[in-house]
Amino acid sequence: MFLHIVIYKIKYILTDKATLFWITIFPFVLATLFFITLNNVSNSVKLEKIDLGIVRSEYQDELIKILEDSNMFNLNVLSEEEAKDSLNAGKLVGYVTNDENIKLFFQSNGIFQNISKFILDSYIQTTSTIQNIIIENPDVLTNGFFNELPINKTYSTPKNLLSNTNVTVVFFYALIGMAVMFGASHSINDVKLIQANQSSTAARISIAPINPSKIFFYTLTTSLVFHTLSLWLMFLYLNNILKVDFGNQVLYILVLITVGCFTSIMIGAFLASIIKGSYNLKNGVLIAFTMLCSFLAGMNSTDIKMMVMDNAKFLTYINPVGLISDGLYALYYYGPGYRFYLSLSILIVLGILSSVGTFFAFRRQEYASI
Repeated sequence: MFLHIVIYKIKYILTDKATLFWITIFPFVLATLFFITLNNVSNSVKLEKIDLGIVRSEYQDELIKILEDSNMFNLNVLSEEEAKDSLNAGKLVGYVTNDENIKLFFQSNGIFQNISKFILDSYIQTTSTIQNIIIENPDVLTNGFFNELPINKTYSTPKNLLSNTNVTVVFFYALIGMAVMFGASHSINDVKLIQANQSSTAARISIAPINPSKIFFYTLTTSLVFHTLSLWLMFLYLNNILKVDFGNQVLYILVLITVGCFTSIMIGAFLASIIKGSYNLKNGVLIAFTMLCSFLAGMNSTDIKMMVMDNAKFLTYINPVGLISDGLYALYYYGPGYRFYLSLSILIVLGILSSVGTFFAFRRQEYASI
């Protein structure tokens, strides 16, 4: 009986063209479009040395030394008139005057202007602090105080990343998470096969001398295996054909995808078992839920993901798409560690809770008339 149900379920999936397209084929199409759109985006803004003008003054030597030590600037010492002309011609990002006060001039905002302002602000704050210390206690000039002052000391410990810092992969993480959640549609179809008020097939199954729970378990297992294999294939397509860099933790990624598929299948079954309504209503609720989870996981914008983490962090622990995305992120940058195993564990817990909820929901269902 098991083999017969498995074959029937596979035939059902392959002949249901709409479901097959949206759950299996559409993620491949979307992944290709993502790749075309995001390809080389990470190289579109190269962090090159910034062309900065220094207006000639009697204080220029100290300022030039500080800016040269930062290794961030191509410095050009000019008159103020020459600096203005070069700025207007687009030859300089900005220019600095250093008479009584340091002033930075630029025409527009951007990453290079922000970097220049940040470095100059740090220099101004440091020199101002030192001047105040000298005014209040002149003895510091002779007692070696400034030799021990940790002006540029860092208090963080550098950590080697396992891969390059390509920010575009975050979008692919959310895409994989969304594709994993699409598998919940399979379980909605499986629920439709055993809820007697959903279809004539389910009505016949409910009065057949076969335990409907066994049929549901067999079809659900088949859906899980089919969906997992399709997601593995999608990952291999991204990694080996489109050459999206997911790092070298392939085995862990496949484990995460498998657990994610289990969770999505069980969440779909749980939602389908508690929602009173037609198949279309359940499918609509599921699609809305998946899109909301994908949005909060940063599929549309990484700023949304950061905003959720800052203002509603608890959502990151109950969002299956976000958990898959975070697990992939942790593997890419740090390898298997606490953050990865936390995401994996929460996914397993969500899947088990959904399984238990589905079991109790079906036990309570009764039909006055079929």
